[in-house]
Amino acid sequence: MTEDNGSVDPRGGKPAPTPFGSPPPLDWKRWIKPTLWGLLALFTLLFILTNRETAEVHFVFFTAAMPTVWLLVFTLALGALLSEGARFWLRRRKSRRDGAEGAER
Repeated sequence: MTEDNGSVDPRGGKPAPTPFGSPPPLDWKRWIKPTLWGLLALFTLLFILTNRETAEVHFVFFTAAMPTVWLLVFTLALGALLSEGARFWLRRRKSRRDGAEGAER
C-alpha cells in the first residue's frame, strides 16, 4: 500500500507516518483553567472598582466608616470563620459521641 509520497510501513502495509506527524487536537483542558483565573481576576478588579464608595457600619458599641468593598470582604471572612468554627464544633461533638458509644460496648 503506497501513499502519496510512495513510502510504505514494512510492519503492516499501513502508510508510513509523516515526518512531523499531524498536529495534536486542541486540548480545551490546557486553556480553560487560565481563562477562568483571568475572568476571576477581571471580575475581582471590577468588583473593587465599582464598590469604592464609603458606607457607615453601626456595630453595637461604635460606628465605623469604610469602603463598601472592605465591608463585603470583612463580612465574607466573618461568615467563613463562623462556618468553619461550626464545622469544627460539630466534628468534635460527633467524635466525642462516637468515642463514648464505643466505650460503652
